[in-house]
Amino acid sequence: MDQYSFGTWLEDTRGGMPLRSFAEQVGVDAGTISRTERNCTDVLVPTAVRICRGLGLSLGDFFQNWQGVSIVAADQLGQELWQGALTGVDVQRWLIRLFEGHRRNREMLISALNLIVLRSGLLTTPLPQMIQLFSLADIEKMLWDLPWFRYEVAPPLHCESIIADLAPIYQRGGLILPSELGVYISKLRRQEGFSLKQLSEEIRIPIGTLSSVENGMIKHFKLCDLLHIDASLQRRGELIALYWWEVSNRQTLEQEWNQLPLAAAYSPRVKHTLTSLLISVGRWLQVIYQDDTEWLRAIRHELDLAQPALMTAAAHEKAPMGS
Repeated sequence: MDQYSFGTWLEDTRGGMPLRSFAEQVGVDAGTISRTERNCTDVLVPTAVRICRGLGLSLGDFFQNWQGVSIVAADQLGQELWQGALTGVDVQRWLIRLFEGHRRNREMLISALNLIVLRSGLLTTPLPQMIQLFSLADIEKMLWDLPWFRYEVAPPLHCESIIADLAPIYQRGGLILPSELGVYISKLRRQEGFSLKQLSEEIRIPIGTLSSVENGMIKHFKLCDLLHIDASLQRRGELIALYWWEVSNRQTLEQEWNQLPLAAAYSPRVKHTLTSLLISVGRWLQVIYQDDTEWLRAIRHELDLAQPALMTAAAHEKAPMGS
């Protein structure tokens, strides 16, 4: 599929536009653009997504423009508030409420975390009555980005129904995580009868790279490698669409945070951690409640009730606002 290199396409697309002006438009540094155009480096998936976003190209438009082919899997149903999983709109609103210091929304997250611990089977011994593992103080510590207090909530990667439903979740506008994509690729690889070594040899990708992808580490995932994996596993663009969607959502949220003075008080790591945390919480609630989506309606109702808080000097001093 990639006989027409991304670098050549990028150079043709830029045309006579000055390099620095083009780089500023797409949000990628001029050095990266230059090296990519000269095919001195393989473009990474996040870089390709950022360039296409800067050019106003959807995934489908990009592939039609670049390779002259359509990616059927790129089509989405466009339902902004799907009743099955958290969407980008949900996560954005919830994060803003957390940054603004809304007590009810922080309590909602704490309640969800404690419910997940109790219902997920993660505890080997029951907690004493009325004891909870998480409290409001934990949210404050997370927002302060204390080096001795960092935790993550992994999504329910063991749940076959969730992993099998990644494509429908994507098609309905739901958010997905790199770790879920990694497990999905691992599952597809085994279904096709490949060992990690066999797939590595077939598509000529280092086994360490494949292992990293299956473990959800995609920061340095090359676009050409993604295309080869998708083709070898006979997904007809499905994996490309899923990864594109995940990266694009992250970049959209980052762009929106940069426009919010309140969010500027918090480090990129805090925003990234909280984003992953909320998506994981939503996925666990999907597993716990299964076909009952009342939990999602309740979250959206609480977010609707919360009114934007007034900016205070404390926010600029990186101190999370109190209730």
